[in-house]
Formats: sequence, C-alpha cells, structure tokens
Amino acid sequence: MHQTRIADAIAQGKPQVIVFATPKFCTSRVCGPVVDVVRTLLPAYGKQVVFIHQEIWQAGSPQKFSPTVEEWNLRSEPWIFVVDGQG
Repeated sequence: MHQTRIADAIAQGKPQVIVFATPKFCTSRVCGPVVDVVRTLLPAYGKQVVFIHQEIWQAGSPQKFSPTVEEWNLRSEPWIFVVDGQG
C-alpha cells in the first residue's frame, strides 16, 4: 500500500482507496485495525483499485503532520477516502 503515490494513481486514471493512518503513533488506537481491514480487500480488488496508505506524521516527528495531511486539512486519524478514476 506504499508503492503508489496519490498523484500517480490519479494520473493513471485508477480508482483509489486512500487510508490516512499511523498505527505506531495513532492517538485513537484504531489505526492498526483499520489498516488491517483495508489490507483484506487487496486480494479481491487489488487489480482494479489502487490502495494507498498515507502516514499522518512526518518521518521521525509524531508531532508534525505530513505535507499531504496538511494539504487535505485532516486533524485526526484514521481516515479512508474512496476516489474515482478522475480524482
């Protein structure tokens, strides 16, 4: 779920399931289970849909949001977005 960037999936015209979560530093304790549930969809839908896991925090700093999280204006976690092929 870390192989494709959101912009690349949009450029490919593929639908996406984007999971914003950080299991290691999750404040709600449901991030890990949410990511696990989304992973169960990969075998059935992995060829039709791009699954993307986006970390909430910048690497090495669990107090600073990643640029993508800032751009999407998210202030909590986890979030799951289903995006069509046109973005």
